[in-house]
Amino acid sequence: MCPSSRLDHQELLHSVRSPVRIDYTGRVTFSYPAIYSVMCRINVAKFPFDTQKCHLRIASWGYGEEKILLNASSKPFLQHYTANEEWALQEVGITQDHYDHEGTVVSEAKYIVSISRKPFYYLVSLVLPSYIICMLSVAGLFARFSTKHERQVLQLL
Repeated sequence: MCPSSRLDHQELLHSVRSPVRIDYTGRVTFSYPAIYSVMCRINVAKFPFDTQKCHLRIASWGYGEEKILLNASSKPFLQHYTANEEWALQEVGITQDHYDHEGTVVSEAKYIVSISRKPFYYLVSLVLPSYIICMLSVAGLFARFSTKHERQVLQLL
């Protein structure tokens, strides 16, 4: 199983023998720890007040739904989530889907991660200075003429 839009894969256990867990109902749980790097398209039309949504699709292409049935949990596992200074995690949505892949019904788990940008840094370093410079430029257009018929120079030091 792997994400459909992965860029990089790093295994955390290099042994082929990963433990499986069997509970009293006969349910088999196989945990294969790995780190996947995925790419998500971003929309910066409302920068710096933008919100991004990343769609992660995980499926088993090797086996059909009768052999591997992905069961996405109802709430996200955020125990290892680390807060970021530029982004705020808004929501993690989880859905399950099934689709036909070359005559085999495949189980798929979809995770939708929604993050929003924290705009304070960009307001202070981009928007506010740009606004001040624009206002000074407009004020310079309406500045009084001196006796030499030249406009007085407005300057920032």
